[in-house]
Amino acid sequence: MKRLHGYIKRGLSIYYIEQKEVEKYAKEVKKVENTLDSEKGKLRNRLAKFRRLKSRFQNANDLVKNQMSEIMHSFRASLFVGDDNLSIPEDNLDLERWFKKPKGHERKIHGRKHVGMRIVNEGATLLQA
Repeated sequence: MKRLHGYIKRGLSIYYIEQKEVEKYAKEVKKVENTLDSEKGKLRNRLAKFRRLKSRFQNANDLVKNQMSEIMHSFRASLFVGDDNLSIPEDNLDLERWFKKPKGHERKIHGRKHVGMRIVNEGATLLQA
């Protein structure tokens, strides 16, 4: 085990500088993620933080941060929609529960082969508008 530990330590030491750089970018991504979480504050405050981060990334002399700014700009319009009282589904599972549709992909989530009886919709369907 000691010999294996030495190999791992030597392998990690080669990429020490790159690892520190990736950790720095991961912290920045975490800051952006916190602006998207509805439980981390009011929409107006989160949007202001998002804009400040975007402008800071845009004005940085770092190509990775500049790319992050471009991505944030392209997604901004759809990320902060509505207000704090709007109850919309948070993720795809919530969206499917909201529509009460069969969830065929749950087999992949829990790892079991059998999903149980499942409705299969085929052909044209009518949706009330």
